[in-house]
Parts: sequence; C-alpha cells; structure tokens
Amino acid sequence: MSRSVRTSKWILLFAVVALFAGAWNFFERWNQADLFATFPVYQRGDTWILAGQCARDTGVLLAGCSDKKNLVPFEDLSTADDPGHALILGILGKYSRAPIDKVTLVKINFAINALGTLLIAGLLWYGDRKIAACLFMLWAAGVVFLNFLCSDVTGAFWGIFGLALALPLWLAIHSAKQSSNLVLWTGIAVGTLLIGIATVLREPIGLIGSLSALLALVPMMRGRWASCKPATKLLYGACVLIMTVLPSEATSGLVWMRKAAFGVEPGKLMHRHGFSHNLYLGLGAKDNPWGIVWDDGNAESAVKRANPKVAYVSEEYYSILWRLYLDKVAHYPITVISIYVLKTIDILQMTMPRQPTIGISVLLLLLIPCLRLIPRFSKFFSFADEALPMIGILAFAGLLILGQGVLTIPYYNYIFPVAIVIALIAGLFLDRLSVSLMMPASDVPENRPRWKAGKQKQKSSSIASRGSR
Repeated sequence: MSRSVRTSKWILLFAVVALFAGAWNFFERWNQADLFATFPVYQRGDTWILAGQCARDTGVLLAGCSDKKNLVPFEDLSTADDPGHALILGILGKYSRAPIDKVTLVKINFAINALGTLLIAGLLWYGDRKIAACLFMLWAAGVVFLNFLCSDVTGAFWGIFGLALALPLWLAIHSAKQSSNLVLWTGIAVGTLLIGIATVLREPIGLIGSLSALLALVPMMRGRWASCKPATKLLYGACVLIMTVLPSEATSGLVWMRKAAFGVEPGKLMHRHGFSHNLYLGLGAKDNPWGIVWDDGNAESAVKRANPKVAYVSEEYYSILWRLYLDKVAHYPITVISIYVLKTIDILQMTMPRQPTIGISVLLLLLIPCLRLIPRFSKFFSFADEALPMIGILAFAGLLILGQGVLTIPYYNYIFPVAIVIALIAGLFLDRLSVSLMMPASDVPENRPRWKAGKQKQKSSSIASRGSR
C-alpha cells in the first residue's frame, strides 16, 4: 500500500471521528433546548414569536396582527431589527405544527450553526484542505454546541458567519482549482444566495461576507482569470461585483415580496439596520465628555434635542445621528481615537473558547507570514503559500468583525465569530504543514522546498559527488 493511500485512509478516519463528535454534541444540546430557552435575552424574540403566531393564524408572513383586518408590518413592531428569525418562525407557523416559542427559536439557532459549520468544513474538504476541515469540525464540536446557546440571534452568529463566508471561500478555492465555468458560476450563485440569507438574519455579518467576496476577486484575477482577455476579466469582475451587492437589498426584497403576496404595505419605520445609531452609541462604550452611554434611550434623547418631531428609528432619525456622530469625529478626533484605542485593548484581551486571548492568537498567526518574509527562513516557512489567498480573505473578515466591536461595543457575543477565523487560519497552517511533511520528496515542487526534501536532496547529491571521485 502506497504512502499516499495510507495517508488518505487516516484522513478519512479523522473526518469520520470529527463528524461523529459534532453530531453527538449537536443532538445532546438539541434535547436541552428548553433549558437554553430560559436564558435572559433581548425582548426582540417576543416580537418574532408574535409574527410567527400571526402567520399561523392568518397565513401572512412578517406581520403582527390581532385579526386579519389589522395587520401591522413587522418593521413597525420590531424597530430596525433583522427579519430572519421572524420569517423562519412564520414559515414554520404557516406550514407546520411546530410550537411558536423560544424553544423553537433555540432549535432554529442550532440548525443555523450546524449548517454554517458543515458548510465551512465541506468547502475546506472540497478545496483539498481535508486536514483543516477535520480540525475545524473537531474544534467546532467542542465550541459551537457548548457556548452561546440562547433564543436570541446572538446564539446563531456562528452559523450566520459561516453562511456569509461561503462565497469568499468558494472564490478563494477556485482561484487555483481547475473546474468548469458551470461549476464555478453555480457556486457563485449559491454563495450569493447564502450571503442574502445571512443578511436577512444579521445584516452586519452579511455585509462582511459581501466585502470579503469582493476582496476574493484579487486572487481570482491573479489566478484563474489571469490569462483572460481584459474585456472578459472586466465582465467577470462586474458580474461578481453585482452578485455581492445584491444581498445587501435582501431585506428590502422581502418587504416588496410581502406586499406583492399579502398586500401588506411597507411600514413607516426602517426595515433594516441603521448603522449610525450604533456608531453614535459606540462613543459611549467608554467614558466620554459628552455624556453618551450605550443605551438606546440615550440616542433617542439626543435626536429629540435636535428635532423633537422626529419619529424613533425613522430615516430622519438615523440622518440626525449621522450628523451628531460625524460632528464628534470632526471636532474631537483625539477623544474619539482614544475611545477606540481603549476598546481595541479590551478586545485584544478577550479570550475565545479553547483559544488564548485574541491578542496572543493574532501574534501567533502573524509569526509564520513574518518569518516567511525573512530570506534566511523563507524556504522553511513556504509550506503555507498555497493557502495564502484563503488565509488573507479570512483575516480580512476577522478584522471586519473586530472593527465592528471597536466602532460599537466590544460585546463578547458580537466578537465571538472571530474565533472561527482564528481556528480556520490555524487549521490551514497545520494542514499545509502536515501535507508538506507527509509528501514524498520527489513530489515537492521546486517553488515550495521542504525540510525533509532538502535533507534527502543533500544526501543524494553528497553520494553522487563521492561516486564521481
């Protein structure tokens, strides 16, 4: 039996163990959903349940109601909230007999997290990063189904982030992988749909997926599409650009479809996230001279002082908060920067599950690329070169997650998706190192020297030189 065959069998066994561990923890926690439903969370879950019950009673999705004649648009019930969970509960209420309660919300979060985990692991396996896929599954089995389980959307951040990463990872894989254009563009279409779903569930995470997909155009242009004509490259790039922008309008599309299907007019309040609200309140996450605190009522009071007639979370409301925020940035830049620096320090000191602090993790992950740049060590740390496009895109997504915490509030549950990035990058480094060590010397590419290969070549050359003498 050849070495490569034995290695493949061990990796396959590793994959089976990882899947079994993930399934075991999933079903064990699934049966405890009623316990996690009792954890204290935001009140928005009550609005989702109201919308789900309305769908069961009237057949109308994304609305609240007392009867069929008094339908209230979801966006007027749950101010500036993402409609994803309300939509899922509504579909369950309309087409199944599942109970519409917080236990069902917990199980929805379980399902989203499981889907996101399997999706990322599957993409790594498809991209010939099999060891990284197994390591990620094993790590996820001990983290995702053991932490942050609740009925709020924060309990699904893991899975939502996984959905958002599908398209960027697909593009990174195909920047070097040979496949038909049909496979490539089918995957891009599916990835766009997944980012749209992530946007409906949590708009900021969906936006991170779209921005990461745009960055993935760089390795595509330098790899798979490098030999294409300029006009063809421009066309491909424009198509990907359009498909990454489309998901940002997913929530607006749902409002339009609701009107077309059920005749419910758009609400008077915002039906999507208003970023200025959190940016303004983010200045209150630390001590500041303006009396801002992280509390929705504080932002509402500031808007009322500027214009008492403005409705809460209306478009004018967010416009005023933009002006107030930018005014602070323009006139007090040093104070604003100091607030952001303090929040950055807080984030770097956070400890993720089964990982060191974020700061230490970042330093360790930067060590290999930094050593790769030093000529003396470059050949010894070139094993990860093939994974650099994927690593770069993941690092960019992780920075956006951390930036979200810096600009708003370093809330642990909001920062948690960065743990996925750290685990994936570490797994990719280990994957490439393992493959490099297990690869026969004759198969090592000239542009990717390896320790064993170098020693064997030196040994053979010394024998040849002795023979010539």
